[in-house]
Amino acid sequence: MRKLIQVSFLVLFSFAVVYSGLCDDSKNASLKKTTINFATNANCRVHVDAMIPLLEAKGYKVKLTNFDDPISIDVATEEGSVDANYYQHLPYMNNFNRSRGGHLVMVKPYLLGSVMGMFSKKHKSIDALPDGGTVTLAMDGSNKDRAIRMMRDYGLLTLRETPASGMYTLIDIIGNPKKLKFVELDLYQLPRSMDEVDASIFSAIYLISAGQDLSSAICFSKDDVDHPIGVVVRAENENAQWLKDLMEAMASDQCRKVAKEAYKGGYSILF
Repeated sequence: MRKLIQVSFLVLFSFAVVYSGLCDDSKNASLKKTTINFATNANCRVHVDAMIPLLEAKGYKVKLTNFDDPISIDVATEEGSVDANYYQHLPYMNNFNRSRGGHLVMVKPYLLGSVMGMFSKKHKSIDALPDGGTVTLAMDGSNKDRAIRMMRDYGLLTLRETPASGMYTLIDIIGNPKKLKFVELDLYQLPRSMDEVDASIFSAIYLISAGQDLSSAICFSKDDVDHPIGVVVRAENENAQWLKDLMEAMASDQCRKVAKEAYKGGYSILF
């Protein structure tokens, strides 16, 4: 019996050693990751392009994918086909996690501040907006909430108490002195809608990315600090060495200079 116990112990011990070795190998493989699948969109591409050579100099290979659909980029990150993405503000990511059961985190330091504005090709001020005028705004929850709060902040709307979800929708408007009409559109359609409506509310960077300036702005948001933009990964990768190296490159002096020159007020620079 004693010999049987000893043999059993040796077998279990050997298995534990092998298993431990496999875990260490898996851990080491994660630490030694050298190819990074990175996703962005047209608005943030200039910053990413400036980062890539710095990361490559550290021995990494970056496979870059551009997305047009803001939902797809987060889905790809959540599913693992993308290691990290860079395009969205924090409330947008949080809303994705809530609505889709996601596990995404935004890594510090945050890099940019999202500047939202009300833009018009027909009117120069809030007072000039006509009674019964039409305003377009985003259909997604976080940006729609932000646009509605912005109009409240400038006296265009009165809202009921903050809803349980934390995000306002059009049904929460209880005062609309100018009797403005609202049309919800996809984010990328908002700048194009300016030719047909009295005003549109969207992120200022869309105009900069289209080669335009911000002279069509009627007003700008007052909540940029609450809408930081940063690199987003799955929670399990938050402390990975490759991510630390990536963030060092993203927040470098070289990238800061490029971002400041390219964004021209479309984003505020936070790093």
